[in-house]
Order: sequence, then structure tokens, then C-alpha cells
Amino acid sequence: MNAPDRYAWINDYVGTPHKTNGRDRAGWDCWGLMRAVWREQKGIELPDFTAPHDATFVEAVEAVGKFYERWPTVAPAVQVEAGADWDFVVVLRRGVLALHMGLVINRGVLHSANARGTVWEPESRFNAQYPNRAFWRWLG
Repeated sequence: MNAPDRYAWINDYVGTPHKTNGRDRAGWDCWGLMRAVWREQKGIELPDFTAPHDATFVEAVEAVGKFYERWPTVAPAVQVEAGADWDFVVVLRRGVLALHMGLVINRGVLHSANARGTVWEPESRFNAQYPNRAFWRWLG
């Protein structure tokens, strides 16, 4: 399989709107997208969390942060130095507070951004927007 065909599935996700607590194709938040991709592409069900139903954007970000703090206890994942295909990239504020998540795929990042919906961006563009990052590799 050549590289373009190998990653053509990415296009099935791009363009889906962003929605706080979104868990289906009507709209995803960043973690909802990660769960959908892993379930549909790898057959793996990732653990879930949600923000309060009527959460503001700030409250939703806080929910991501709380989930990230518990990550090692709820998910079989380890932090790695640099991301490779299928690793999670976590955007950090002040080096510790998780604000956003994406999936490293084909030298880029697939993520659901609040203002833009689901996009795939080359690593260089993603890194310029989100300079503080941590990478996690799923072991499950």
C-alpha cells in the first residue's frame, strides 16, 4: 500500500465540527475524536470522560486537564520523548496543564480544534500553534 492510500482514512474525519463532549460524527471534542479514530481504525475502545453537559469552553478545557492528570491510572500509556504514528500529542499550558489533544499521523496531527473542527495539519504548523507538548504512546 502506498503512503497516500495508507492514510486516506484521515479524510473521513476532516471537516467534522467541534462540539464540547461530542462523541459522534455530528461533532467531536478533541478526546471524542481520539476515541472515534481508535475505535474505527484499530478496534480499540479508549476510556472516556466528559465535561459537565452545559460546560463552557473553559470548563471543558479544565475537564481535559483533570483527565490528563489521571491518565497514567486510567489508561495503559507511557510518555515518550517524540511522537510517532498513533501517539497522542497533548498540548500543555505552563508545562503541566493539558488543554488539547491530537493524534500523530503521517508526520502531522489530526485534531478537533474549537474554532475549526477536525483538521489534519503538518507537524510544523501544529508545533508553531502549540509549542508546549507532551507525547503519549498507548500500550493497550
